[in-house]
Amino acid sequence: MFYGNGNSSSLKYFKKLNVYKNSTGSNYFDPETMVATSYNWWVYLKRIKGKLVFNDYSYSPSTSGHQSALKGVLKDLGIKIDIIVFCRQGLTDSGINEAIEDKFKSIVELEILIARKGSKKETNEFRKKQIKKLNNDIETLQSIGGKLSKAKKAEIKKEAIENEKNRVIAKKPKTMSLKKQQAETNFSIVF
Repeated sequence: MFYGNGNSSSLKYFKKLNVYKNSTGSNYFDPETMVATSYNWWVYLKRIKGKLVFNDYSYSPSTSGHQSALKGVLKDLGIKIDIIVFCRQGLTDSGINEAIEDKFKSIVELEILIARKGSKKETNEFRKKQIKKLNNDIETLQSIGGKLSKAKKAEIKKEAIENEKNRVIAKKPKTMSLKKQQAETNFSIVF
């Protein structure tokens, strides 16, 4: 049976091998191990800590086709996905950790925007909702083994604050005194 629209991302079941794959072998799913790969290296479905995790990151148009074809297979087999994540590097330890770092960086950047002088209340309420969702995403990634060290958190915060200071300085007229520039970029963010 074929799953997909008949293109190179479509999956066919190979009974002797007990696997699903497309015509080129670039989309591969093993229902015994519950692992699916795109181009034989990018893992986008995997059982982690007893949960079936699907990586819905859109790595490329062809990989998106692979993911779509597999969703059809899973639906027909009655297999439910427990957790959907978005990991650029795939479902590896480093990929999951990188996703946490990206989400934490977004939280820090949103906190900086909230702390900006003249920031609108309605906009900040929206930003706070985004932060809440990002924190939930981080908790989900941590539930499948993702980690973010205190040192990495500090590094991300320091870099984001430095970027904001540089942005403020670049925006100010060149005639502004160094002392005034420092006063304009002296802000704090509470985490």
